[in-house]
Amino acid sequence: MFEVSGTEGKWRELSQYVEDIYFSPDYYKLKRHIQEGEAQCFVFNHKGHTCLYPYFLRKISGTDFFDIEGAYGYNGVSNAPNDPEYMRAFHRAFSEYCHKQSIIAEFTRYHPLLHNEHFCEGFMDFQTRQETVIVDLTKPYDEIWKHQYHPSNRNKITKGRK
Repeated sequence: MFEVSGTEGKWRELSQYVEDIYFSPDYYKLKRHIQEGEAQCFVFNHKGHTCLYPYFLRKISGTDFFDIEGAYGYNGVSNAPNDPEYMRAFHRAFSEYCHKQSIIAEFTRYHPLLHNEHFCEGFMDFQTRQETVIVDLTKPYDEIWKHQYHPSNRNKITKGRK
């Protein structure tokens, strides 16, 4: 079962259970002044578990078709269980929804801490365009320098300082 919600519907109600700003309707409200389209969220419930997939719905100029894109930042599906049956049900429902709504393309920037790209493996083609570097700033400087930077990066930084 699914529903598509605007920023004041089911999406708002459920977003309180997602501990990441990138999936909140308020974040999409902020970004609507920069990105085009109508903020929507595909709210999917199956086997007692609900996940959210927020995006901007945009009309493709000169056609009867639409595309979707997550707000700038990290996005994708949130709260999705690592359950093959759940994944199949979600992707089947989302594909049918997109077909009925004439949505022919989507652009997503998966969340590097949630690793939610795994939810889509085997269901769609995707490409990695860049990597996100994470540095644990709670560690002492020497430990960060020695263990969190690749040796070639340390060499480049040292050379740059000289």
